Amino acid sequence: MQLKTVCARCGHVLREGDEADGPVSHGLCLHCLPDVHDVHVEHWEHLPQEVFDSLPYGVIRLDEGGNVIAYNLAQSGLSRREPARTLGRNFFLDVAPCTNVHELVGWFEEAKRIGHAPLKTVRFLFAFPHGMQYVRLSLAFNGYDRTTTIVVDVIQEEEDDE
Repeated sequence: MQLKTVCARCGHVLREGDEADGPVSHGLCLHCLPDVHDVHVEHWEHLPQEVFDSLPYGVIRLDEGGNVIAYNLAQSGLSRREPARTLGRNFFLDVAPCTNVHELVGWFEEAKRIGHAPLKTVRFLFAFPHGMQYVRLSLAFNGYDRTTTIVVDVIQEEEDDE
C-alpha cells in the first residue's frame, strides 16, 4: 500500500512509500523546527521528550483510536491541563470535546479508513475551560503508524487562514 506522511505544521511530505518501511517521524518536519526553535535534531524520529516539550506551539499526538499519546508543554500551557491528565484519553470526546465536529472528526475517520489524508488546517474557536481562544489547528495523518499529529497555534481573531 502506498502511504504518505506530511508535516502537521507546513504540509511538507516527510515520507512516501510502502507501509513495510515503518514509521519515520513525530509528525513534524525538520524544516519547521529551525524557523520556530533553535534546536538541532539529527534524527527527527528519535525526538527527545525535552525537545518535544520545548516547542513553542502546542502539539498533540493521537493513536488510531483518537486517544492522546503525546501532549507537549506548550499545549499544556494553552489548555491549562497537565499532559499526564490527557494521556490515554480520547481527544475528541474527553480532552477537547469542542473538536468533536464533523470537519475534524470526519477528516480523522476518513484518514483512518483510507490510510492517508492531506494536511487539514482550520481556523477554530477553541473552548478551553478558562475561555475561548482562536487557534489554527493543523492535522496530519501518518499512514505508517496510523497516528495523527495536531499542531495548535494561537491566532488573533481577525487573522485569516493561510
